[in-house]
Amino acid sequence: MKTVKKLFVLTSTAATLLASGMAAAETKTADFHVTIRIKPVCEVVTNGGGAPTVEATTPSAGADIDFGEYFSNHNTDVDGQSKAGGSDGIAVKCTRGTPYQIALTPATDNNNAGGGNMNGLAGTGAANEKIAYTLYQDSARSQVWGDQNGTNTLSATGQGFAQNVNYPVYGRVAGNQLDKPVGRYADKVTVSVIY
Repeated sequence: MKTVKKLFVLTSTAATLLASGMAAAETKTADFHVTIRIKPVCEVVTNGGGAPTVEATTPSAGADIDFGEYFSNHNTDVDGQSKAGGSDGIAVKCTRGTPYQIALTPATDNNNAGGGNMNGLAGTGAANEKIAYTLYQDSARSQVWGDQNGTNTLSATGQGFAQNVNYPVYGRVAGNQLDKPVGRYADKVTVSVIY
């Protein structure tokens, strides 16, 4: 009988609370997750022209550097830079906030410090000759641009993919390099973006 009396009291109490609008509300919760992973990525474009030929060509845009034409008795330094324009220099896009390094390695890399040699093109009297040059990060030509990570590479942080970040390339040929046979000299430079 005691059990029936207790049940009656509990039921009566619950009925009174419900009738007065004071019923205790219960809430149950559970969690779930929404996730996405963005992986860092970089894109690099140089918009270089084709490889030079014996007679042609001067670059019109992109990262190509044309030092011009000089007589062999020219004896002062010759400066050049990537062509101006909307695609000036090296164009990079990287995931926002991603640190990266841009390294330049001439095909005839002679010191990992931005120095290379333009070789005389085949079919000319210059075929076995070389003209040394150096690449730089700045127009004052005070910061060499090579491929020694953290030493002479260019450091930057990704700005996202809305637009390119352009990096001009500056170069110099020492005046004492120009006493060579007539002909066109050229080299190829590899751009690496390390992130």
